[in-house]
Amino acid sequence: MKIIIDTHIFLWSISDPSKLDKQKRDAIQTMSNIVYVSSISIAEITIKASIGKLICDFDPVEVALESVLKYWILREKMLFCLKICRFTIKTLLTEC
Repeated sequence: MKIIIDTHIFLWSISDPSKLDKQKRDAIQTMSNIVYVSSISIAEITIKASIGKLICDFDPVEVALESVLKYWILREKMLFCLKICRFTIKTLLTEC
């Protein structure tokens, strides 16, 4: 499932996940779901932090990019494992 989260959900998910109800937390943490954060949310966080309306002890762009990178690495590892499994099964079937 593809999910787009707003600014508040993004902030709560990285700073205090207990503020989210269980259903939302589970949806965000399920690896088969793709979670998007709007670039407007990143801009909003950056602007509010720069004018002192939000205390932000992280770089929102860095967090968003790190999340994307972790997802991409996990996806690539899973695809690699699937390729190995397919190759192994195909080899076993042709040898039998």
